[in-house]
Amino acid sequence: MLEHEGRLGLVAPAYPRHFFFEHGSRNGDVLKIRGREKEGKWFAAANLRNRFMEPRELGDWLGHLRACLLPARAVRRLHMAGLAHSDLSYKNVLIDPSRGRSCVIDVDGLVVPGKYPPDVVGTPDFIAPEVVTTSHLPKDDPARHLPRRETETSIHRARKASSDRTTTGSWSGPASRCSTGTPTP
Repeated sequence: MLEHEGRLGLVAPAYPRHFFFEHGSRNGDVLKIRGREKEGKWFAAANLRNRFMEPRELGDWLGHLRACLLPARAVRRLHMAGLAHSDLSYKNVLIDPSRGRSCVIDVDGLVVPGKYPPDVVGTPDFIAPEVVTTSHLPKDDPARHLPRRETETSIHRARKASSDRTTTGSWSGPASRCSTGTPTP
């Protein structure tokens, strides 16, 4: 709800039609997903892609590459502005690989340093390692790491460290395998 000059309004997201399943799943849309949002999980998990997705929804390699680059650039731009999404996950990226399109959604937890602190910890597979290791601490404990630009980019650093194989004991959980782009300096 939004109030402005004595008037009430409702702010609701609206997405282009191509971010909703046109054909749905295989075998006559057995999963009943036709018309639902194309969340990233349907295209990131090989099991879901190969077993359930209607081939016309999948697109080609170039479409997937382009659909990956767009959210990576969006997150990089947020980070360059000093902001953090704080809840990146498969559900918060809509993907249309058949057209090479994607968008980052659900930015209501946007972290603005000095103005809006994080109010969500994040989605388990996507939480930075230092946020996970201090999640048992109270929210106001100075030793606790909360989502911010630096913790979002640490996922990328963890991925690089595990792929370089030059460090021992580096974290290589699920979030490290789903990088959204190159960390910004």
